This record gives sequence, structure tokens and C-alpha cells, in this order.
Amino acid sequence: MRQQSNNMAQPLELIFSKTTCVNIYREDREFINMEVKDTEKNLLKYLTVIVFALFAVGALLVFGYYALHTVVDLIYMESVIEFNKGAMYMLGVGLSAGLLTSFMIYEIQNRKISESFNKKQRVLH
Repeated sequence: MRQQSNNMAQPLELIFSKTTCVNIYREDREFINMEVKDTEKNLLKYLTVIVFALFAVGALLVFGYYALHTVVDLIYMESVIEFNKGAMYMLGVGLSAGLLTSFMIYEIQNRKISESFNKKQRVLH
């Protein structure tokens, strides 16, 4: 006699947790892989935002330190006032990285940037 084939998928592997044992079937494998990839993408997005935010804050702190040093030299009327041009570059870097960070946050929240905001930026440039 011919054996009847089972239409159910064969278990691929078992996952044990503290409370239950779950069978993962071949059809579910693709779904689970997609969930893992989405989680990895979200983790990468959040880590990128955090890195850019820290970079922006660090650059602005460097600018603040050298700007404060220059102001103190001016207040105490030092014979030589040191003006650090690199601090001005750090101001630009900090503001640019902060702007990129805010745009990344908008993107993660799926919010659109308004047309009026874009028009205001075009006028400034």
C-alpha cells in the first residue's frame, strides 16, 4: 500500500523558552527571518541617531570650550588673545550633525517635513 503524504510541514527546529516549547515549521521560517531583519534595521537606525547626536553634542562642546576660552582672554585683557579657527569648524560640524539627527528622527517617526519649512530653508540659502 502506498503511504499517504502528510500535508503539514515538517518541524524544522525547536525553540525552548522558560515556559513553552514552540515548533517552527518551514513556512514560518521566512516570517521569523523577516522579523529579525526588521529588528536589526530598527536597531541600526537607532544606533545611527545616537552616534550622530553624540557627535553633534561633542562638536558643540568643543566649540563652547574654545569660545569660552576666547571670551575669558578678552575679559582679562590678555596681551595675546588666541582665536581658534578650528572651533568655528566645530560649530559648523555640530550644527550640521544636529540637523541631520533631527531629520533622522523625523524619518524614524514617519513624519513628513512640511513644505513651509522647506520654503523657509530655500529663502535662507
